[in-house]
Amino acid sequence: MAKTGIAISGADEMRKLLKGLPKRLQNRVMTKAVRAGSGEIRKALKSAVPSVKKFTTSNGFTFSSSQLKKEISNKVRKGKGGDKYAVIITKDGFPWHWLEYGTLGYRKKPLSKARSAKAQELAEKGSGDKRMGVKKIPFARAAFAGARRKAFQVMVSKLVEEIPKEIAKVVKRGKL
Repeated sequence: MAKTGIAISGADEMRKLLKGLPKRLQNRVMTKAVRAGSGEIRKALKSAVPSVKKFTTSNGFTFSSSQLKKEISNKVRKGKGGDKYAVIITKDGFPWHWLEYGTLGYRKKPLSKARSAKAQELAEKGSGDKRMGVKKIPFARAAFAGARRKAFQVMVSKLVEEIPKEIAKVVKRGKL
């Protein structure tokens, strides 16, 4: 089985250079790099959203793939120890997982817990050609896997670009 990986020449030097910067500058540079990298993944996710006919749930929520494309966003968060990481979210909690994993009306494997009587009735009502819900169309995991390498490259290039800019700003101001 072939192993794949990404090798960056000068990664140790980059890490040492970042550690040598004041914490405030490290945060700014890392935030910009992580935001740029996660932006590539966000673009890949938006382009990978499959088209699904528009439907409305029983509680009035309207679901369409065009709406999902509008909702996908990326945010940079601060983890333990000050590490930066990105999350790809939907702005209003849009249920993208309906497409990724499907809904109960299309589920082929039985649930680990028994359905309620009402849910079982709805599932049986929606069987055959008149199925209710959304068919499983996995797109997010494949889009992430395809964009991961490019996102990493964008992060590295953003670091290389931003470190000298931030150092120049500090030198120009004359204070840390």
